Amino acid sequence: MNIDELIAQVRSDKYKVICFGVFNTLILRPVIRSGDMNVLLGRKLGVEGLGDIIRRCNDYDALQNRCYEPSSARTFGKISEILPVYGLDPEMAVNEEEKMYLQLCSARKSMLAVWKAAVASGKKVCVAEDTQLSAKTITLLLEKNGFEGCDGVYVSSELQMRKSDGSLFSKIISDYSDVISKPAEILNLGGIFDADIKKASSMLLSTVFIPTPVTLLKKSRMLGQLYNNLPSEPDNGFLIAHSANLMFDDPFISYSDKDYFNSDVNNFSRYVFGPMLLIFTKWMLDDCEKLGVTDLCYVYRDGYLTEKVHKILEKYYNPINIRRIYITRSIVNTFLSTEKNGLSESLREYPVGEGMTLDLFIRERLFVSEDDADYEEIKNLFAEHGLSLSSRIVREDYESLAPVLQPYFSKHGEKYAEESYNYIHSVIDECEKTAVFDVGYRGSACALLRDKFDLETVGYHFFAKELLKNSNSSGLNVKAPVILGESDIQKTTIIQILTEDLLNSQEDSVKFVKKQGDGFEFIRDKKHYFSDKIDLIQNQSVEYAESFVSVLGEYIRELDFDFVSYFEFYRRMLEKMPRSDAELFTDIRFEDSTFLRPKAENAYVTMYKRICGSPAAKKTAQPSAVYTPVHSQFRETVYAWLRDHGILPPFKWAWRFGTGIVKKIISAVKHEKLINADVQKVFDDFEHSIRTVSDDLRYRLRPTVIFCGHNAAFDKGTCNYINSIAAHIPEYDFLFISEAPYVTGNVLRKKIRIDCKTLHYVPMSNSFHIGIDMPMDKELERFISSKPYLKETVEGITARFKNMGKNYPEYLTQYLYRYYNKLIDIYTKDNAPVTFVLWNEFTSMHFLLFNICKERGIPVRFFEFGVLPGTLCLEDKGQMGESRIADEAENFVSRAVTAEEETAAGKLLDELKRTGLNRNPQPINNELDIIKSKLDPGKPTVIYFGQNDFESGMYPYTENTRRYHSPVYKTSNDAALAVEKVCMKKGYNFIYKPHPTIMQMYGCSNKFASGTIIANNVDINKLIDLATVCVTILSQAAYVALIREKPVVMLGYNQLKGKGCAYECYNNAGLSATLEKAVDNGYTCEQKKAFIRHTAQLNKYYLFDDKSNKAGNWGRDITKTRLIFDEIFGNRPIITNDNNKKMKVAVIASMPANYYSGGRSHAWNLAESLSYKGNKVYFIANNMPIFKDAMKDSGLDNPIEFIKLDPSNIDIPGETELDYLIIVPHRDRNETFYLRARNFAIKMNAKLVLVNFESGNWVNKYLDNELPDELWLPWRNVCKDGCMILSSDLESMKYAKEYYLVNPSYTTFDYWYPTVNTVAADNVPDVPKENNIVAFIRLNDKYKGSYDILEMIDESLAEYKLVLLYGTGKIDDTYKNYVAKLDELKERYGVDYEIKIQLTDEEKFTEIKKAKYMLFPSYFEGYGTPPIEAQYCNTICFAYDLPVLEETAGNGIVFCNYADPADMKKKLVEHIRNNISYENLKESVYELANFRICADKLDKMFRSHLNDDWRDPNAHTTIF
Repeated sequence: MNIDELIAQVRSDKYKVICFGVFNTLILRPVIRSGDMNVLLGRKLGVEGLGDIIRRCNDYDALQNRCYEPSSARTFGKISEILPVYGLDPEMAVNEEEKMYLQLCSARKSMLAVWKAAVASGKKVCVAEDTQLSAKTITLLLEKNGFEGCDGVYVSSELQMRKSDGSLFSKIISDYSDVISKPAEILNLGGIFDADIKKASSMLLSTVFIPTPVTLLKKSRMLGQLYNNLPSEPDNGFLIAHSANLMFDDPFISYSDKDYFNSDVNNFSRYVFGPMLLIFTKWMLDDCEKLGVTDLCYVYRDGYLTEKVHKILEKYYNPINIRRIYITRSIVNTFLSTEKNGLSESLREYPVGEGMTLDLFIRERLFVSEDDADYEEIKNLFAEHGLSLSSRIVREDYESLAPVLQPYFSKHGEKYAEESYNYIHSVIDECEKTAVFDVGYRGSACALLRDKFDLETVGYHFFAKELLKNSNSSGLNVKAPVILGESDIQKTTIIQILTEDLLNSQEDSVKFVKKQGDGFEFIRDKKHYFSDKIDLIQNQSVEYAESFVSVLGEYIRELDFDFVSYFEFYRRMLEKMPRSDAELFTDIRFEDSTFLRPKAENAYVTMYKRICGSPAAKKTAQPSAVYTPVHSQFRETVYAWLRDHGILPPFKWAWRFGTGIVKKIISAVKHEKLINADVQKVFDDFEHSIRTVSDDLRYRLRPTVIFCGHNAAFDKGTCNYINSIAAHIPEYDFLFISEAPYVTGNVLRKKIRIDCKTLHYVPMSNSFHIGIDMPMDKELERFISSKPYLKETVEGITARFKNMGKNYPEYLTQYLYRYYNKLIDIYTKDNAPVTFVLWNEFTSMHFLLFNICKERGIPVRFFEFGVLPGTLCLEDKGQMGESRIADEAENFVSRAVTAEEETAAGKLLDELKRTGLNRNPQPINNELDIIKSKLDPGKPTVIYFGQNDFESGMYPYTENTRRYHSPVYKTSNDAALAVEKVCMKKGYNFIYKPHPTIMQMYGCSNKFASGTIIANNVDINKLIDLATVCVTILSQAAYVALIREKPVVMLGYNQLKGKGCAYECYNNAGLSATLEKAVDNGYTCEQKKAFIRHTAQLNKYYLFDDKSNKAGNWGRDITKTRLIFDEIFGNRPIITNDNNKKMKVAVIASMPANYYSGGRSHAWNLAESLSYKGNKVYFIANNMPIFKDAMKDSGLDNPIEFIKLDPSNIDIPGETELDYLIIVPHRDRNETFYLRARNFAIKMNAKLVLVNFESGNWVNKYLDNELPDELWLPWRNVCKDGCMILSSDLESMKYAKEYYLVNPSYTTFDYWYPTVNTVAADNVPDVPKENNIVAFIRLNDKYKGSYDILEMIDESLAEYKLVLLYGTGKIDDTYKNYVAKLDELKERYGVDYEIKIQLTDEEKFTEIKKAKYMLFPSYFEGYGTPPIEAQYCNTICFAYDLPVLEETAGNGIVFCNYADPADMKKKLVEHIRNNISYENLKESVYELANFRICADKLDKMFRSHLNDDWRDPNAHTTIF
């Protein structure tokens, strides 16, 4: 159908009433999800999270069986009632919502034509919408956008009816009963398939499906890459939706699924460059406004397009003076002429490009004209070196002559330099706070303005290069949203050229400036060619910005966009552009300035050649006259003589042959120079990467677990799981090798909180040198041939990555082999135990690493997503058919499970079927309807699921593949063709669902019959529901099919092998019979029973719960991962001097009298822990801790010996030597205390340990540098003679490694999670929870959040009592003021409170156990014990979202927005009102909290360091 056909249909006499849906049918909104409108409204109203609040209110209505959409007035009234903290005025909110909709909504032009046709033909026209908006607002929207003549507006919020349940359609049928004789005379047009088509059709209305623009966009596999990578927070969805509204206004548009832009370069502007340009300009203007910039200089030609968008946005920003300034390479070159060695610098900064003749070099680079006498002198100078004026010069020709040419350069450049100087002054002299825009790449314009004109500026680049970091370190302030790595530039060579061409004005480049009257004349390079294509893209990009800003209006300031995701899409698009898209750019004529590259090859043609080979021939008009060459007289004479003597033909042949050989030699030499540079870069890159293996090492005696994977790129909860494993097993060291080199250091450190290294070049997309041919030598050939697994690795890489250059896979394999072996050498030093954990066994690099480990006796474990949604798998034998449960199927099947466990497994499978839980978000589109339309409903439907052959053990196909994976078929396509053949013979419907990765990389084979349906980009659950039988070799879709109770035929081996859950067919001859049997018998009761039992066994013995945010937990708890590593390292004890030795340890601490704090408690608990393990422990302090008896019932029969601290002479009578002296610092600036402690360590020959609660760089990151660094200076000075920094957690250790390296050679780092006094907690009996909210207050430290608690008190807490635990007990004016405020709030809101001062640990745990909730609004924590204490007492804790708390989070901690008491209060009230609770709180933190477990870990940690010696041999005592 098309729009004309639809117009004809609405005009038809068959229909009396035309009913339209409103949103996305007639009226377009710039949002992906309708809820985003509420998000934007919330920002405007100052109610962050309004979208979630409205959704929850609506969910509540649904629970109350209200099937209609509640009105905005009702919803806002309800929010105002239950959340008065927001101060939301319902009437104002409704008005603002109406205003926002009127601003943001626009007409769908194609459907406006349909509407007008319906009205003009005399039809009754109405609209129906399930919406919270009022009929009045909908009417205003229609009228504002040209939809006139509406007969009726039906909205669910007012009529309390919905389209989705048919009640609204019933109302319409009833209202128009006098017009129609039957419901079919109503034609309903809408874009919600279930409501507008299925439900309306069921009520006998006629229907036409009008796909929404966003639905059409999602269907495009290529465009969907940007949509599918939407960042979670920024507002890029508004931009994408606006693009969809522009591109897919026509609901019936035919859009290719094989390219990005549907052969229309305007779509490139609308979807990529326009949004990217708008995001950048807004980012720049936001920053300018924040910095108070008054003048923004656009460097021309670069600033042309960005300036245009600036002018579109400027009315929404504070005024900024827009100035244009020409700072071209030629102008910069004039300034270099005034410097001593300026020519050498000029030639280094701006190397002479290909095609520059000597004549051009003299005129353009030395400023010497032909009629100047110096021109002749320079010409003669070069002639002495064999160069004429027409010679093409290269670097070697001019580099050595630069000193000789410098006087000419200075003499002739000075006059231009003076003019340039005056010109730039004329632009900047009136500037105040100045910013500069330049397309890129390292701040050159800002450096020029600073160095030559003494003007400090802030610079903005569209994107920058790594060199920018060097520029900024030299004092510049230049910013860019993206920094291009070398690999970006290498992979997408056109990225700079295209971006510059599109941002630049199409004018000739300025060579010089010349004073002309009151202004300046620009002397230009007469070389530029105007490109209609560039002009079109520029205009369309500006039009996109204009239309988006016009739609958003003032709301544009509320949006926060992410440039990086757009840039990544842009980069990937240019790297792997389909042929049809590449053709759109080939007629852009690229011309660089004569100054740099007089004869540059057209980069767009080069791009096309890279993608497609030679450009398609284009027809050009032939000249009308024949061109006759004119030869010299000498040439004519020679030709005549050769012809007269009959030897012209052989002479011509010889001449052509000879010149051809010469040309080939010259070409080969030039090519060899280029190739050698590329090859050398590969060698250098590989060597540099291997050297980094040794970076940032600390000596390890403990076992090391090394995770390898690209988890940081896709995550899906796996990064958090790795962090949690490390947190739960602190006695082992952990290392993560990131195989996603494009994930930058900061992002990597945020996701993975253990030590990390990056494997810089890997056989994965975008992660290696592209298209570089490497030379093959005998040594490399011998190396690859030396081991069969090396050859197999090369084969696997070569087959998958077609864009690798010749022989590159061999070099990459050699690099990986060397990297892995060096890693193993370092981490197994002194026989230290190590194991590798590989994410996905079957990648080429992990195949290689596994075989290296096998050779060297290193144990390996395999880590992957579990076969059940919501689980992960960590196992020893392998994956899929190589897994233990497949290879030893009989043993696994016999493992015992109880009837209760089977019942729980059955319930779990029911829940998984109901929810369709999947680790990958399933697409929302109408693909399934298209597939349904192709099926014959009277025939069985067989669906075959392919797997990623490269990452499932299928490639290369070897004897191992035949044995463990696929006994018959070599590829997914082979099996699919075999199944197709059977289906055709038996008359079954056949659907083939290739693996998404294979589909994206290679598409689908063209060998399939026309009747075969290829399914792609479809919800897998709904697809399986169409099936009679599902078939696969080994895809995990088999488990999804069984969950959905569909019969499965297995053609290969995965974890289902031998479990009795599926039909198994392992030979081609039996395929037909097996498939027929599955169709006839279906999913049998025996198979279902076997699958329930299998699920119970998986959860009990094999899978791990993935700790994701889902309804319930299944699989083993993460704490059980310890068993896997203990099994590996069980026979390899930790290396120590003597595991049974009684260590002598002194703990020295500043201990204020009658003072309680977490840090002081930590000091004593540390001493208690070491003493409990039988060590001799001295506690040296100025006062005995008031909590010294807190662990009196620990079973400790080895008391701590207390030594009263003598500040002038620290000593332990009778003791001459210690193993460790542990300093527990205090923020008191008493440097003498620390120096004397260090002296005492030297005297006792003890290894010095500094407990690191926090470091200055860490604290001030959160507290905006409020605290002076001097507070921590005494701590840092302790490290001068060698020290171990003992942190409380991984987050703390990360910052400590930056802060405490005063003596790097003699500093080591470790961490220990401090124990909770669970001895006291266990002594307190569990009691019923009371309506209490407990919190700790420390009034002299504002970052502890005590005053945030006051902001949370209002009537919503009236039924609860606040119990405030006050550790210091200091009764002063601050305390009295705090109490007065509490009294005031109690009087106003009726919230009772009680302050308890200096409680013992047992008294503290009594209060925590009684309380339902704990508030912990701390702005900074070095560790944060109270949340762990709360959960140990089964009390839910609310805390600000601090990374250190996330590291040790249990099940019962609720994270709130940082420093946002309103959010904490909101979440608290939510839990109170809905009585939300969590399971297994105590169990989730048990190993972190339990005193005996923590004591054991601390003892093992110190014993592991007994062989270490970090004492500096040059250490000396400080004389007082």
